[in-house]
Amino acid sequence: MDKTVVDCVFNALDSLGADDYTRFKRKLCDTRKIRYGQIENANKIDVAQKIVSTFTKAGALSRTADVLRAIGLNDDADALEEEGTEVSGAVGREVSSGDRRERGGTSSNAANGQHFVDRNMSDLINRVTTVAPILDQLLQSGFIKHEMYSSIYNEKNSCDQMRTLMLKVIMPGGNRAKDELCRILEKEQKYIMEELKGQ
Repeated sequence: MDKTVVDCVFNALDSLGADDYTRFKRKLCDTRKIRYGQIENANKIDVAQKIVSTFTKAGALSRTADVLRAIGLNDDADALEEEGTEVSGAVGREVSSGDRRERGGTSSNAANGQHFVDRNMSDLINRVTTVAPILDQLLQSGFIKHEMYSSIYNEKNSCDQMRTLMLKVIMPGGNRAKDELCRILEKEQKYIMEELKGQ
């Protein structure tokens, strides 16, 4: 049977001792997308399913790995990412096609073989002036960690913030990160997005 994202997350949790598992659950709740009371007494398969349902198949592996690293379990995080490489490739294709169906166009971000973010990178860097809400949502969805959040937030102006965000997070993250950025910008910078898409 093909391995699923839930299987990969469960395998990572199943290797944790009782103390590490408790620390993992507490750290997982830092983003407040999952409340500790919801998982305090939950078994590992239930927590794995909760992570996937909360952070989606596309974000569950990276979120789990981030939490493992945050509590000092780097080897476990590396093992999870290695195990999840094949699964996440399949999930990426599944999510990408699902996005096109569900959002009716946000993932038609790719046109003529080039993504919307690639085509409009310079405009986005120069015209998006309110970066904090974008960082908040990327942090919440697990695309960036607290250290990266602080690094970008502390840049001296919005152009530098957007440039660092693009070069260190969005471009290395591929189409999934670019689609997530577009989703946030559609909400936070609606008029800029409408203008750029209308060009």
